[in-house]
Amino acid sequence: MNKKEELMIKYLPGLRLRMIKMEDKQPVPPGTVGTVKYVDDAGSIHMNWDNGSGLAIVPEVDDFEIVDDEINNNYEFEYKDYGSDGTIITGIKIKSSFLALDVSERVVILPRKINGKRVLNVKENAFADIKVQYSIYIMAHILSIPNGCFKNSHITRVYISDKVTGIGEAAFFHCGSLISVYGNKIIDIKRWAFDSCFNLKYIYIPEVRDVGYNAFFKCSELKYFNGFNSAFLRHLDMASFAESGLESVCIKSKILRSIPSGCFGLCKNLKKVDMKSVFKVQVGTDAFAYCNNLKSIRSESSITIIEAGAFCGCSSLVNIDADIDISVVKTRTFENTPFLSDLSLPECKRIEDRAFTSGKPKIILNEHIIEYISSDNDIDVIFT
Repeated sequence: MNKKEELMIKYLPGLRLRMIKMEDKQPVPPGTVGTVKYVDDAGSIHMNWDNGSGLAIVPEVDDFEIVDDEINNNYEFEYKDYGSDGTIITGIKIKSSFLALDVSERVVILPRKINGKRVLNVKENAFADIKVQYSIYIMAHILSIPNGCFKNSHITRVYISDKVTGIGEAAFFHCGSLISVYGNKIIDIKRWAFDSCFNLKYIYIPEVRDVGYNAFFKCSELKYFNGFNSAFLRHLDMASFAESGLESVCIKSKILRSIPSGCFGLCKNLKKVDMKSVFKVQVGTDAFAYCNNLKSIRSESSITIIEAGAFCGCSSLVNIDADIDISVVKTRTFENTPFLSDLSLPECKRIEDRAFTSGKPKIILNEHIIEYISSDNDIDVIFT
């Protein structure tokens, strides 16, 4: 994701911004509020200021903030009052005036305060099943987006403030209109969080640590996930990116220890995998199964376990650039990988049934260690 794309998903048309200080000869006065028009190719934010000015904001130079303290007559939050402690948002009422707006201008601000009282939390499923397309800015200082908060809704774009660090179970499940998510400080993504968000294309979550089961399952338009760049990424769960549109995976974290079962299974567009972990890596059952365009895998540390079917159906796989220190090649591990190049397996003791079924790759083994090779394998064995 380039800088312009990052700014575009952060500052959407219709968003209200307040100027704090502009570096210009004739600046927009401090405190002036305006509405975002668009972000240009240079990364400047073009505005309609309430005082009539059309000066653009230069994000790297000017000081400004998102407005979350204006009364909006197009929608109304439902909430439960907890006295001096604050309020909990339980839902939203969309008014006809909101529906009259162009979809690109339908922006909801989930504020830090309602009627002067701090928003403590949002109820689970508070915005679920709303069949209106709109974007939302979550400014409230809540710890995590609640379970099921927006599931089955038509929400299109999401901005999450730096005070929010988690995304709950099924928070955006089956949000088929969702296009972009910005969450600069999100570290924990629970299971099913974005499951079946078929149109999700842009996601900015650079500091993620944990990604749950089926978190991005069937996100077929998601070609790139910048969370793989996180130095803190420590856990991927089963099928977390299965059937997604990822084209490459470059995991820069040095603390990730495993690629779990089905993690990238059926990622038809995936071509390249690169792992930087300093720990010995384990590859789970069907981890890359049927990634039929996957050509190369590279790991800076050794691979010590490869479970059954891990690369089954990777019909374009040519090269695995890593020290492979596995003791057993399990059934179906390299089934239907006809272009696989030579593999050196110096620690291998057993090659089970149908571990290799096509292409007759050269497998280099230590004759003093190997104990069993099933005859049901299409390989050319070389002993050292």
